[in-house]
Amino acid sequence: GIYKVGNPGAESPVFLTTNFALTYYTVESDIASNGIDAYIISINTDGIGVQASVAGGQLNPTKIKDAFTEADFKWENQKYPAIVLPGMAAKFSGELEDLFGGKAKIMVGPEDSGRIIGWMKDFWPPKK
Repeated sequence: GIYKVGNPGAESPVFLTTNFALTYYTVESDIASNGIDAYIISINTDGIGVQASVAGGQLNPTKIKDAFTEADFKWENQKYPAIVLPGMAAKFSGELEDLFGGKAKIMVGPEDSGRIIGWMKDFWPPKK
């Protein structure tokens, strides 16, 4: 599902991760400890981490699109409608752009969530 970290609003990023507990809680902690108000969408990969689920097919563009549809995320409420993919899922960016049909910009985040704060300084908000 989609979870809130801090007090996210219309200008907040939407980070994507898997439902592997260690991965999810690490991403959440790295976002919260840096005072970032954000949304996290956790994709059900049967508890497998990002790198292994990308390689094994448990994380794929269709599953990501379906997760946003099921969560009924309101892109029209976002000033910067964008999804921040984990760096290890970068290969999905083009197909996701097509699947979302312009509703959301697909951005590639860092491979390590500990680098989110530096990534935010360089890439958020997204340029049009």
